[in-house]
Amino acid sequence: MPGSRPWDLIDISKIQSHFTAAVQADLYQSKESTMRASTALIVMAIQLIFGINSAHGFDPILTFEGMKQGELVHDYYNGGFALTGNNGLGGPGSGPGAAYGVSFTNDGVVLTDGKHYVGEPSSPGVMLLGDNSVPGGASVSVTMNAPGGFINNLSFFYASIDAPGLAQIYSGVDGTGSLLAQITLPITTPSVNPANPIAFFNSAPVYMQFLGVAQSAVFKGGNQQILFDDIGFVQSIPEPGPLTYITLTGALLIVCVKSRRATALRTELLPSKKHTSATTSKGSSH
Repeated sequence: MPGSRPWDLIDISKIQSHFTAAVQADLYQSKESTMRASTALIVMAIQLIFGINSAHGFDPILTFEGMKQGELVHDYYNGGFALTGNNGLGGPGSGPGAAYGVSFTNDGVVLTDGKHYVGEPSSPGVMLLGDNSVPGGASVSVTMNAPGGFINNLSFFYASIDAPGLAQIYSGVDGTGSLLAQITLPITTPSVNPANPIAFFNSAPVYMQFLGVAQSAVFKGGNQQILFDDIGFVQSIPEPGPLTYITLTGALLIVCVKSRRATALRTELLPSKKHTSATTSKGSSH
């Protein structure tokens, strides 16, 4: 246009429109990031409140598979190794096993040959209560220790000949603390042929319910006369420590501060509708 200045040709309203759109997009992304962080922290808080923990999102079942005939279970289910030889004196055997935080005392012997038992729920491995230092039929026991704790119930299959067994649950390790539950295990198989006894597993699992947190289970019975398989339990979830709550509180404060800053920035940079209308009207009058 004749006589017009170069800057008069610039459409101020378009520049303002593009600038506003860019700021809105940036603030929207900032808001989205803040919302995502807030959502993650809310989920974390719910997990802490209701005890949801992905590391304990399953109930282990000890099937006694993966080990060899005659080995002692020992630390196999503690991420360690079974033991070999008489009373485990032969050193480490099969492993490392699953890290369930569970260990067994030395009279828990693995059998895999299936010669003297039938009906086991998972084949072929089972755990025999056996101690070569005492006569067959003498009273022996095996303790399952779970220092991390287990709750609600303990389940298992068993087979017993000649003498009944006993299972007990304690609040402390090594059968210490309070007795939380116990159950007598009747004979499942009369000894028809003492020279070649065959033990039949019960067709349904035994469930032991209890209150509180347990750290050990003691299995008792006649030496080389009782077997166990598929021991299942519900792992307990540790209470969050003070540091967890401090970290969560700090993270929530950071999100709140960022959210307030994003709101203040949006208010400062984006013109009000009234101001925008006035500017547009002024530009049109030229």
